[in-house]
Amino acid sequence: FLLALRLTGYLSALVCALFMAVYWLFIYTQIYLFSESLAMFLNIVLISYLTFGRDHFRKFLLSGFLFGLSLICRPDILAFALTVWWGIFRPGPDRKKAPFFFFTFLSGAFLVLSPVLIRNHQLTGDWLFREQIGANFYIGNDPGLLGSNIFLEEGRAWQRFSGMPYREKHPERILSEAEINDFYFRSTYKNIQEKPLRWLALISGKLFAIMTGREFLRPEDVYFRDIYVRNTPVILLSTHIIFVLALGGLLISWREREKYRLVYALLLSALCGVFFPAKTVYLVPVMPFVILFSALSISFMYHAVIENNKGDRIKVYLILLCLGLFSSLNPLKLQDPTPAERYYAMAINFQALKNYELAEESFQKALAIDPLNCSAWNDLAILYLSR
Repeated sequence: FLLALRLTGYLSALVCALFMAVYWLFIYTQIYLFSESLAMFLNIVLISYLTFGRDHFRKFLLSGFLFGLSLICRPDILAFALTVWWGIFRPGPDRKKAPFFFFTFLSGAFLVLSPVLIRNHQLTGDWLFREQIGANFYIGNDPGLLGSNIFLEEGRAWQRFSGMPYREKHPERILSEAEINDFYFRSTYKNIQEKPLRWLALISGKLFAIMTGREFLRPEDVYFRDIYVRNTPVILLSTHIIFVLALGGLLISWREREKYRLVYALLLSALCGVFFPAKTVYLVPVMPFVILFSALSISFMYHAVIENNKGDRIKVYLILLCLGLFSSLNPLKLQDPTPAERYYAMAINFQALKNYELAEESFQKALAIDPLNCSAWNDLAILYLSR
């Protein structure tokens, strides 16, 4: 609310607060200890401090700390380390200090990441701060998976996928994280080289789907939405509506682009996530800034009506109408997981939590809908053996 108040005004800040409170995916993700939720908070503080703090060595060092912590939670905005240069390099008396401030910012982030890198190196021999980077890169660029790992979660599918490096090399030892990453990176480049047009179509379609708010929902997400949210007013505020409004707000904000420079930089860096698996939950860390532009769009429409400005009204209505119609396209043919997939995913989670009664019930519901789900039969058998 305070960030939006200083950037866009009181009405936009109220709309931001309302959207943040009733957006159904936020309600769902805040129930659990998701790293995305912590990254969202850190990013709000980071952008607020960078935007309104006085340019000083301490400001950029602490901002670097916040950025490093956000990266540990979710590395999706790693490219912000480069785009932030554009955000802080602006005309003014401190222009000559920009390189120093930029170096200080990167140093702060490196200081936070260093203990993680050192500890991981002690344990694995590799300088990494996140696991499965190579596997995620492979999934994000695989047309067969629509660039998302929602089709691989749990069950035999994930085990088959994660065993690919071993089946390829037939090793007699456990592979290191670096070796596994190397396998998936090489496999991805090979697939792109063999079918570049198919890969380009996937990336273009995924980018379009993300920017227009097409939801990439896991079975658990759909289960929560349908059971707890479907018959409430909260469901009216979908990801799709937020993004369509935000695209209009982005166009409107360009007239005052100087004050939104850092928000642009963060959202631009987040677009690099198009090369990795797409899930709606992965958007949580930057969703407040998408909502900010949605609120700006609504505020602009409100003032156009109150001030009886026909030109602005026609302009914004046409923009939103065109964006709404355009965004109704579904180039990736994304569909929600089926009820059988939802119950199977819930059963796997209950089984992992050792809640065998609910796990058994969910497995049976999944099999009642889809008796040919061999993974569900297999995991139900494992459940019976483990009890």
